Amino acid sequence: MPNLGDLLRDIHEPGGVSWWPPAPGWWLLALVLGALLVFGIVRWHRSRWRRRLVGEAGRELDRLYALYRKTNDPGLFVREVSKLMRRLCLTRYGRKKTAGLTGEQWLALLDQRMPGQPFTSGPGKVLAIAPYQPAETLAAVDIKALYRLCCKRIEII
Repeated sequence: MPNLGDLLRDIHEPGGVSWWPPAPGWWLLALVLGALLVFGIVRWHRSRWRRRLVGEAGRELDRLYALYRKTNDPGLFVREVSKLMRRLCLTRYGRKKTAGLTGEQWLALLDQRMPGQPFTSGPGKVLAIAPYQPAETLAAVDIKALYRLCCKRIEII
């Protein structure tokens, strides 16, 4: 008869804990970190795009102001600034929101995020009528005030 000790087997300890698949908490952490990474990249990209847009628009406005000082033609300055502001808003807010706006609606869009209503009732009002007026009627426009106003508007775009 065999000995009972010969029939019994040694105790086998279970293997070590596997690192894969990770526990649900690690999956959740990876998901949250991935979402934060995507959010950060999108935010960085938009910020970079906005800085570039503001920089280019500011340089263009400065170029137009220098051209005005050289030629002393307020009609040309006002018409070109009107086009610049339109292009800027088309780029920033999209064609659907901007393209069809004229007159008071156009000026109201430019007034957004500005203290008071400098485009609707201030020096920026000329942007709504400038493209349709003869150059002689634009001689009384305060070009310096319009330039400063457009600089502020470009900065908060």
